[in-house]
Amino acid sequence: MGIMGAISPLGSEADVPSETLVGLDTGEIDDLARDRRNLRDWPGAIKALYREEIVQRFYREEHFLFLLGLLICLSTIVIDLIVNPAMVKEGAILRVLAVAPITMLGLIAGARKWPKMLAFCVGASPIAFTAVIVHLAVHLPPDNSARYLAATALVVGLANIILPYTIRGLVIFDFAFIAVAAATLAIWHPQFFMAHLDYFVVLAVVGGATLPLALRFEKLRQHNFLLTLRARVASERLIKANARLRDLSERDPLTGMPNRRHFEAMFDHKVMKPRVAGTDVLSDADAAPDSIG
Repeated sequence: MGIMGAISPLGSEADVPSETLVGLDTGEIDDLARDRRNLRDWPGAIKALYREEIVQRFYREEHFLFLLGLLICLSTIVIDLIVNPAMVKEGAILRVLAVAPITMLGLIAGARKWPKMLAFCVGASPIAFTAVIVHLAVHLPPDNSARYLAATALVVGLANIILPYTIRGLVIFDFAFIAVAAATLAIWHPQFFMAHLDYFVVLAVVGGATLPLALRFEKLRQHNFLLTLRARVASERLIKANARLRDLSERDPLTGMPNRRHFEAMFDHKVMKPRVAGTDVLSDADAAPDSIG
């Protein structure tokens, strides 16, 4: 579950059978939207459709997220050049090795419709980038080192707002983010780790402070989904009702056999329209030699 459970491979929203939509209770949907109920309290069918919408959100936003990550990654190379030109080459190589493979795998996962792998790569990319920044911060003077570490706190805050995870997925992302940053220091720079325990407190505070905002956005997305679903259900029911009325108007009420209106419609569809279309084609063909001449 967690980040992997933040999305479910249920297919495209456009592939939802109309029977599934028509079978939903519009009154129940209205109650969910009015009462702002939690996702866990939703009926199974509606909850499955919402999880499917999360999948589609990943597919819609994957290119934006990966492009944004690459732009941030490249922009920080310029900061390296200003702060410490001696580590520009090392920093650029580490960024490419850490972020580029995850980005490529994520793009492949999006193209192949592998939702779980895509969800993993979307979260792993900023975490890998942060590990590189934390590693580089150790080699800087104290003032610049503190600025680099503070920048990683900004990353976790932005990720909580931008990444299309559920709240549970964001919580696990935050824990993984802090754990990787701590492991990077504890394994490679243990002395630096002990001297900067307050840094992890800052990460936890920033992550925890932005989660309520992410929760607010998630509630708004859920409410908009319910309103859209309500409109889709009503539309599908109207389409089926119109089709039923059309069928009744073209059949004899006593025998159920097709009536004159049905045969006129079939004659127009099968005979008259193809004939008119064929006449237009022939007219164009006849006019072609004259235009050439």
